[in-house]
Amino acid sequence: KMEILNGKSIRLERVAKFATGKILDIGYAGVPNKYLNGNVIGFDLYKSPIPSSNYKEMIVGDATNILDYFKENEFDSIVATEFIEHIENHITFFRNCNKLLKIGGRLVLSTPFPYFYKAIIGNIFFKKSSGNGGETAHVSSYRPTLLNGVAKMTGFKIVKIISASRIFLPPFTWQMIYVYEKNKDNFAFI
Repeated sequence: KMEILNGKSIRLERVAKFATGKILDIGYAGVPNKYLNGNVIGFDLYKSPIPSSNYKEMIVGDATNILDYFKENEFDSIVATEFIEHIENHITFFRNCNKLLKIGGRLVLSTPFPYFYKAIIGNIFFKKSSGNGGETAHVSSYRPTLLNGVAKMTGFKIVKIISASRIFLPPFTWQMIYVYEKNKDNFAFI
């Protein structure tokens, strides 16, 4: 059976290539990642209505209190696709992920690319929120240099940054994937 990959499938497949072992998928409920393999645990504010046979467990909880749900050094990988732009404190999020990951564990994020032509046009011409959810639900947008700086500051090293689509041409790239690894010496400005 041949599957035609759309943009979302390409992103999820690329993200899954970097996640191994015991995986925590934060914010999974709207789009569970069928490409994740291993001991996958989904974590979100609500339970996913979409059947996900590759998820061993689905936990309902608030990511701002994620350390109340899991032990430190419990995961090999943490995945958060299209999640970080919806939270208020990205620095605390990175710190908490560092605590949950084993040494050498990976944090794999995807988030909209702020230099996508539609984002630039929208910021210039449509300054008021429409109040309909969607893009208005985004609390922030992140430049690659900002995310990389926060990652380094919270004890991660950069492994890879790639386009979530087939090609990387900044004005036409909607989403980026960031792969970070917990430093072995776990040095961070915490």
